[in-house]
Amino acid sequence: MIQDNCITNSDFPSLFNAADQASLSAQGKYLLLIRSDLAILVASAIMSSWSPNGPDPLAIPSAILATVGIFITGQLSSSKLERVWFDARAVAESVKSLTWRYIAASDPFPSSLSDQNLDEEFLKEVYKVLGERKDIASELNTEVSATPQISEKMREIRALPVSDRRNFYLEHRVQDQLNWYRAKATYNRKARSKWFNAIIASQALSLIAAILHAVFADFPVNGTGFFAGLATAFLSWLQVKRHQDLSQSYALAAQELGSIESLGRYVTSDESLSNFVSQAEEAISREHTLWVVKRSG
Repeated sequence: MIQDNCITNSDFPSLFNAADQASLSAQGKYLLLIRSDLAILVASAIMSSWSPNGPDPLAIPSAILATVGIFITGQLSSSKLERVWFDARAVAESVKSLTWRYIAASDPFPSSLSDQNLDEEFLKEVYKVLGERKDIASELNTEVSATPQISEKMREIRALPVSDRRNFYLEHRVQDQLNWYRAKATYNRKARSKWFNAIIASQALSLIAAILHAVFADFPVNGTGFFAGLATAFLSWLQVKRHQDLSQSYALAAQELGSIESLGRYVTSDESLSNFVSQAEEAISREHTLWVVKRSG
């Protein structure tokens, strides 16, 4: 029996953890730039909503905001943040899938391999993943990368009897991934509705502001542009997050993986476990590949 009935990120290869950290860091910086750009758009719309009869005291602040906005847009265009986000995530998920195949003694790491051949084959596959996306190597944390690629927990779980390996894989890989897919599908479905409602409300307020300005033409404040800018910002954020696409893809992935999970009861040998793991990992990899393609597209 293993010492504790769980597996954490620290038990996965160092390349997984380094790529995972690089992806999360690039994602956070990229989305921060997007939010900043959209905030400047809304702030500029606020400033433009006031039209005084005399000199405009907001002219200089508006010019400064526009300059900052150009700089941020330039950063978004020239930086590699989006590409690092996608590529590092692809590396992390590929290494994670290889790790579960190693743990479960599934192809290409069958139980028939000797310890040395097993480790050599695993390391070859791990570095092959990085070699396919070598551009992100410079983005990886060298301290994290210095930890082992094959942990003692990985070896410990692999040494378990077939039934224990099957149960461990079902609980900590399949069920965990299923719960993640279902939670993300629900979250993205609700988020899509929330942002669409915000867009509709902003457009309605823009219409109301336009009518009020037509009735009270001498009033120096016209909120039409502000609410239109707000609606544009909300729509842009919705396009960045792609909640509709994610909700559908996660829901479909959950259905497919749930169907595969039901076959787990028939796993009674190394061969059947290997086939079962291959099916599950292919389903998980397919969903992630589709995610990368949609984001890149």
